[in-house]
Amino acid sequence: MADPLRADDISSEPVLTPTSSEPPVLPGTPPAFGVLPPARYRLSYTAESLGNSVGGAVRRMRRLPGRLRIVAGRSTGQPIIESSTGTVDNLKEAAQEQFDDWRDSSRRVIYQLRRRAREIRNDYPLQTVLAFGAAGFLIGATLRVWRSR
Repeated sequence: MADPLRADDISSEPVLTPTSSEPPVLPGTPPAFGVLPPARYRLSYTAESLGNSVGGAVRRMRRLPGRLRIVAGRSTGQPIIESSTGTVDNLKEAAQEQFDDWRDSSRRVIYQLRRRAREIRNDYPLQTVLAFGAAGFLIGATLRVWRSR
């Protein structure tokens, strides 16, 4: 029966035992032709699978217009691409109108805020300066406490 291992039997230096007749590979030695190290192999495999996926998606998208015409020709006699052009234009117009509305309303709010700030600045100049000074003091004290943690 084998003797059990003890802590003092194990040395801190690794023992190299040759497992094959080939000499050991030294650090910095380039791999054999066509053989990639494990990290590069995984990266290469991932890049290859990603390229295959993207290539397949591009190939399917290129075939899509022809397939849509075939499907549309069976059902309505009018290609779906031609009928969807109006829908896309309608969606584009609706999005542009919504964007214009948001832009106009934000400009209106900004104008009102600036006008109100100008009125306060002109009506209460001393209070405005004191308010900005107090705000600066509070921000400075808060940052000082926060950075000390």
